[in-house]
Amino acid sequence: MFTNLTDGTQLTVNPNVLIDFPLGGNIRRKRRNYESIKADVAKNGIIQPVVARPSESSPDKLELLAGYGRRGMATDLNIDVPVLVRLVDDKQALEIHLSENTQREDITLCDEIEFAKRYISLHHGDRASAAKHLGWPLSKLNERLELLTCTAEVLDALDDGLIKAGHALVLAVFNETIQTNTLKKIIDEKWTVSDTRARANKIQIPLDLAKFDKADCNGCAHNSQRQSGLFDFDDTQAKCSNNKCFREKNTTYMQTQRVALEERYGKVLLLSESKEQDRNTVSEIVVGSEQYKEGCAGCEKRIAVLNDSITGAAGSVIESQCTDNACFKKCTKANAAEAPKEKSTSPVKQSGAAKPEKKTINKPSNSVSQSAIDLHKAEIKASAAAHLENNAHYRKALNVLCVAKTTGFNSTASITELMRKTDAELDALSDEAFKHSLATSKSIGGTDVWKFMGMAACETEQGRDTIMGAWKPTKAVLEKYTTNGLEQMCVLSGFEDAVDSRDKGAFAKAKKKKADLIKLMLEFNFDWSTFCPAALVDLLPKTLSKVVTEDAA
Repeated sequence: MFTNLTDGTQLTVNPNVLIDFPLGGNIRRKRRNYESIKADVAKNGIIQPVVARPSESSPDKLELLAGYGRRGMATDLNIDVPVLVRLVDDKQALEIHLSENTQREDITLCDEIEFAKRYISLHHGDRASAAKHLGWPLSKLNERLELLTCTAEVLDALDDGLIKAGHALVLAVFNETIQTNTLKKIIDEKWTVSDTRARANKIQIPLDLAKFDKADCNGCAHNSQRQSGLFDFDDTQAKCSNNKCFREKNTTYMQTQRVALEERYGKVLLLSESKEQDRNTVSEIVVGSEQYKEGCAGCEKRIAVLNDSITGAAGSVIESQCTDNACFKKCTKANAAEAPKEKSTSPVKQSGAAKPEKKTINKPSNSVSQSAIDLHKAEIKASAAAHLENNAHYRKALNVLCVAKTTGFNSTASITELMRKTDAELDALSDEAFKHSLATSKSIGGTDVWKFMGMAACETEQGRDTIMGAWKPTKAVLEKYTTNGLEQMCVLSGFEDAVDSRDKGAFAKAKKKKADLIKLMLEFNFDWSTFCPAALVDLLPKTLSKVVTEDAA
């Protein structure tokens, strides 16, 4: 029914036609003003369309990418929903799905925690890239990731305002049993964050869960087999009551393991950074032997996942995980279509001119360690520097590029484009960029152009004199000043004395009104050529460059 729709099609459907986006996950949607918004929708209908794509598994359904709240209201009110159809792959669909949710006004801290994890998976573990696409500083992303190990019950309590983020951060380091028991006491006994932190220091973590070297733990005062723990646990096995130390050692160990594993697997994500639905196990069976060997085996999107939890499974590795859902789906679909042909044993007659159809292989991106990539970058830079050291054409191209980028003359210019131009063309562009910087640019390299050019001109006495001598007391200039400012200018320049020497009391009379004072300043015969307002002088550099001064001398 919907399989033949084109991208951008708009239509109206019953809300039952819209099914959940399978990769969307559990986005918490606690609408604070749901009822008031629903009342408005009942009166005016749904104005903004939801975004959906045709479902491959159900031709008569659309997968809802954005607009879950609107669908819910339409279902409650039994009205139809306007839909904007997008023909997008899984990655693009997930980006639309997550993007709309991150822009909601009622986003909770728990929503942000979910977004942090999803975007980390979407960007293959690159936290800087994930933070950029979320529009967050990296510090905010890292803070949200610290809460990823909280149980659903803890996050629900945080969402409902029963506990604070500080409570959740303390609980995040413990296993599910301790989190559940502690959460109940925090709520029932109204513990403060300080109370929780103090009691958490007494909670014991079984030392047999530690994967790091426990040599230092043997003689540690926090290692106790006698304490029963804060919540009356009956077991008496060796435990650590300094959870902060345990967590730090565990984190350090996991990071060390991660680095070691990347020597083998290339990219390694931590389990706390990876959502299971954002990756798939890839093998010869699911994508086919040829695709796996020639494509998937060497692809950078084929990664490993290190379990960094504080559980018995800590330190285990989940291998051969594909983080490109769209490519994975394409490969598995192609393998499924190819399977019957591979299994068929019936002889097939072909004409002599016919050639067997060549199977398309999704080629990989190189899967190498970051240290190897960094080495190659250094090698490229070193060899290119040797090649370009005496290359006058490159020098001209680089000069044009720098001026273009810093002045806004041509911000899209590339070094490749400029290197293909002749010397004469580069000279012409250099002249254009220079004139642009003088006449049009508002900033150069992030510095306001008046300041940048003023600093350059004032590197010589002549340049400073030129700027100061260019000032003229025109009507437009004087009107920018206050009456008090004009009076000060007249006193410092000697204008007041000059007026009074010819007509005693004329200045005092004129300064009562700004317009009269400006008229006197413009009409009285006075030499302003040696005067420059203090406000202008204060904007200029205080001293000249020592080197330039010596050369000028």
